[in-house]
Amino acid sequence: LGGAALGTILQAIVSNIQPGEVSSEILSAVAAAARVEELQEALVAATAGAMVARGGEEGGGHYHLWAAALLRVITPHLPPARISAHVVPALIRLAGTRTLGTRLCVASACARVVQRCSADPGACGEVCQLLDGFVELGDQDVTVAVIGAITEGVGGGGGNAEGVFVKWSASKLLQLSRVTAHSSHLQLGEAGLTRRRQCATALVQALQAIVVIENVESVHACITPSLDALLRADDLLDEATQSMCNAMLKDQKGMTNPDSKSDFKVSEMFSKMSDKVSTVSDKISKPKISMPNVEVSGVSESMSGWKDKMASKM
Repeated sequence: LGGAALGTILQAIVSNIQPGEVSSEILSAVAAAARVEELQEALVAATAGAMVARGGEEGGGHYHLWAAALLRVITPHLPPARISAHVVPALIRLAGTRTLGTRLCVASACARVVQRCSADPGACGEVCQLLDGFVELGDQDVTVAVIGAITEGVGGGGGNAEGVFVKWSASKLLQLSRVTAHSSHLQLGEAGLTRRRQCATALVQALQAIVVIENVESVHACITPSLDALLRADDLLDEATQSMCNAMLKDQKGMTNPDSKSDFKVSEMFSKMSDKVSTVSDKISKPKISMPNVEVSGVSESMSGWKDKMASKM
């Protein structure tokens, strides 16, 4: 069979896949197919088109979840022009869903978009607007997912020093660091404190990813106040993370003071402390989404609870 015929067959299979049939094996197969240029158009049509559209059917929310998961695995293999034209609009549409799992997948997919399209200010600008909307929801899990997307996007190849995403990320990290530090004084119970600690730890990881970008004054101008804000909220960071923040802060002050003699290396400090630092849950800070391994009934039950929660916020 030729590429066109294989593409037609693949599109039919993916477009008609049932949520209960999605597995890690299918995701791996779709990712492998995405590496074949002749099949990319069919995959994009199936995931960014047909599956997203089916999510609009009654009870079709699962299709949005799996469409987001599939877009996440094929994006690293697509050319930037196709991502900008098809994947980004599909992610924007999927971002409107009220299910937590889909939003987490979309946030992670956004990181992969900026990795591939770091030189495209239009695509990166749309991603920034999408993630801004997620932050405005006020949901802590989604906010941590956004911070994870910043870490993955900047650290995984989207760290174009003059790029839209990097500059947006620096200002967003400053905003979230101040909000997180101030909210530490609120009496929101042990669960609230745990979530804020997760957020603070994720922020430190994102700052560690962005601090290595050189020669961008607007970026580095946001790092010092971000670190200061997190360090003032001493109930949010464990001792090892505080030490890492102090080390980065020392390095930043050394950069702004050329006469300061210091051979300190942030990367060395990070490697020594990485095994001590509390990490954010894998589903967010290490965005390898494991949701496709979950049975449909389990997804349905978990998603329905979150759908009610998110509906109350919209």
